[in-house]
Amino acid sequence: MALAVPSDDDYSECVQTSERVAWSIDDVLPASRELNFAIPFLPEALVHLSTAPIPDAHKLTLNHIRAHSYVNLFAFVEEYIIATALRHAHAEQFGSVPAMRALLRFADEELKHQQLFWRFRDAFARGFGHPCDVLDNAVEVAGYILTKPALSVMLTTLHLELITQQHYIDAIKSPPEATDLSFRSMFEHHWIEESQHARIDALEIAKLAALSSPEATADAVTEYEDILVNLDGLLLKQADMDRATLERATGHEMSADQRAALVRQQHNSYRQDFIHSGLSNVAFGRLMQRLIGDEGPRRLALIAGKFR
Repeated sequence: MALAVPSDDDYSECVQTSERVAWSIDDVLPASRELNFAIPFLPEALVHLSTAPIPDAHKLTLNHIRAHSYVNLFAFVEEYIIATALRHAHAEQFGSVPAMRALLRFADEELKHQQLFWRFRDAFARGFGHPCDVLDNAVEVAGYILTKPALSVMLTTLHLELITQQHYIDAIKSPPEATDLSFRSMFEHHWIEESQHARIDALEIAKLAALSSPEATADAVTEYEDILVNLDGLLLKQADMDRATLERATGHEMSADQRAALVRQQHNSYRQDFIHSGLSNVAFGRLMQRLIGDEGPRRLALIAGKFR
């Protein structure tokens, strides 16, 4: 079954839900909030430290570093997502008012998420005591992504927003281990709004698909794959930055072999979190099957095989 062309009612429902579940940054993470560095921030299911080739005494520190990078990565990708939402809203300037309202709220909420994540980074800096290396070329990466076809950009956006939901529901919401409550609350509220954003992504994908030829749709899937390849390169860089931050924070200098082993293991962890989680997401797979037919599941499996 092909994707159904969205209606004004579909977008109006997104606006109504957005208004009902809205929250403020101060309610979620007051500026004076201190984080609990005595316990992990990210659950083991997202950091995979049980197999990390480092001393057990350093694993809590790496958990905190990974949590900081995790937050930064979401703030990082919000840069292009905000621009995308505004671009799509502008396209509706003389079209659907409900769609334009939904897309403008989408952009505003993503800006709010960026500010929330920046506030977390400030709280982290107060308590961690060491500078953390993170990716800082968000505008450059946004510019690259925005050169891609709109359909491939929206597929990437849906991929990322579905993984935020999956991470929260499967790992952050009720982890088996104790984790920082402020961190969990932050991603609970993020998940609440991202649920609507993913729905808007799917509506925009359906709208674009209706205007796209089979050849253009196939090209868009290829360009989506290309974006993932570039994302993977960024994840490798972040894994090495985390390694450098860990060495500074612990005062323990690793050998070249130890560094390579840790970066390899943590790069695989990042891949699981940011690439494989999206490619294997049930909702994403269902959409891809409706977008390109029975080829969808096979294509996703082929893409996933490139990140092993």
